[in-house]
Amino acid sequence: MTIKYSPTTNGFYFSDVDYGSSLPPDLIDISNCLYRELLEGQSAGKIITSNNNASPTLCDPVIDFVEKENRDRQELIDAALKSVSVIQLKLQTGREISDVESRKLNSILDYIDELSAVEY
Repeated sequence: MTIKYSPTTNGFYFSDVDYGSSLPPDLIDISNCLYRELLEGQSAGKIITSNNNASPTLCDPVIDFVEKENRDRQELIDAALKSVSVIQLKLQTGREISDVESRKLNSILDYIDELSAVEY
C-alpha cells in the first residue's frame, strides 16, 4: 500500500482506496514510517502541516489564549448556573426558597458577576 499526502487538503490518501476523480492534483508519496511518525505526533498534541517543500511535518499548535480563557470562563459560569438550577426552578414556579438557598443563589450570582467582569 502506498500512502500519498496532499498539502492543499492536508490529507492522506491510500493506494488501496478508490477515490474516483476526487484526488487532489498535488499528491506526494510518503513512507509508512513517516506516516506513523506523523500520527504518533498528532496523538501527542502536535499539528500536521506542510513545510516549504510541501512535505508533511509536525509543529506545535498555536494557542489562542484569549479564546481559551473565554471558553474556560464560560465553562465556570455554566457550572455555577447548573449548581443553582433547582433554586431557579423553585423561584420560577413561585415556590419559597430557604435562607440557605437564598444565600447560595446570591453567592453564585456574585461569583458570576465577578467572572463576567474579567476582561482578557
